[in-house]
Amino acid sequence: MEMPSLRRASPLAGLAPAILLAVLAVPALPVAAQAAPQTLALTVHVGYHDVVKSGQWMPVSIDVRNTGADFHGTIEVQPQDNFKGLFLAGDPVYVLPFTLPGGTVKHVRTFVASDVSGSPLTVRLVSGGRVLASQTASGAIYAGLLVGVLSDDPTAFDDFAAERFPAAAVAQVVHLAREDVPTSPVLLRGFDLLAIDDFAADSLTPTQRGAIEGYVAMGGNLLLGSGGAWRKTLTALPAALLPLAATGTEMLPPSAALQTAAPVEVATGAAAGRAWLRDGDRPLILEKAFGTGLVTLGGCCARLGSAAASAPARVPRQVSEAARAPPAGTGAGAPARSPSGAPASSPRSPTSPPWTCPRCG
Repeated sequence: MEMPSLRRASPLAGLAPAILLAVLAVPALPVAAQAAPQTLALTVHVGYHDVVKSGQWMPVSIDVRNTGADFHGTIEVQPQDNFKGLFLAGDPVYVLPFTLPGGTVKHVRTFVASDVSGSPLTVRLVSGGRVLASQTASGAIYAGLLVGVLSDDPTAFDDFAAERFPAAAVAQVVHLAREDVPTSPVLLRGFDLLAIDDFAADSLTPTQRGAIEGYVAMGGNLLLGSGGAWRKTLTALPAALLPLAATGTEMLPPSAALQTAAPVEVATGAAAGRAWLRDGDRPLILEKAFGTGLVTLGGCCARLGSAAASAPARVPRQVSEAARAPPAGTGAGAPARSPSGAPASSPRSPTSPPWTCPRCG
């Protein structure tokens, strides 16, 4: 991941000055376009799988193919004026130094502030003051709940999109690969919920894991699975985040607490958070406040949290609370609190249909 310089800082740039390489005191005027040689080709995608959360830092993925001579110059990324297709003086231009030998392909990922809802952006390859290739792209602007999922299950949490949330909010689920996880917590703030389940957390770099920790500390919501995959999912994550210091697992019979249809393998260990769902004396769902955020751990899998949410929408309570009152200027929702200061629970309706753990069957 490469971070750009900025010709004119956007309004969101003040949120994350450390993620910009430099601020260049150059007017944000477009470079005069020249005839683009056919030896350079651009493919551009904006957002997470082309989904953009308005008002947040969003990724721009750029693939450059060079079939000609070596290229030495810059990549420029410039948002257009909203819906008008125009570049205006003073608009931000993000600038990356860029070199690409002939006969090669390179992938570049940077971030821009999506502070103008609905605006496309143009990516240009510039050398010696000449535009050698350009492409305009845009993502689907999304104002609802954005859920990021790290899981080896390619369909994990996809059913969130069909759930009904408070305030008529709709969830958009995006599946993240390891390389999609930013290295700055500010860049994660577009997610209302980040879910990690049955995923090798040790494949993330220490900086990426630190970004997740910082995201929660800044008010983000993290949902974790455990069960038989607890070593894979939890061991490499910062210990300070974890509501359970897992040491093993045990099999529980079909649970009256969850109305599960089959035995469930749950993680065991020393609880470091508050259990707000139990089967007898065995905690099934644990919560832990961290900074101004919240971590929820399902003793079996992350989707376990769905069984304890309200009956019509069996989803993690964190998502429902984010739908009710997302804080202004961030994607991270704050969990509801009881008068005692503990997170308020949303017990599962006894009339809900039996819940089947997607991992245990």
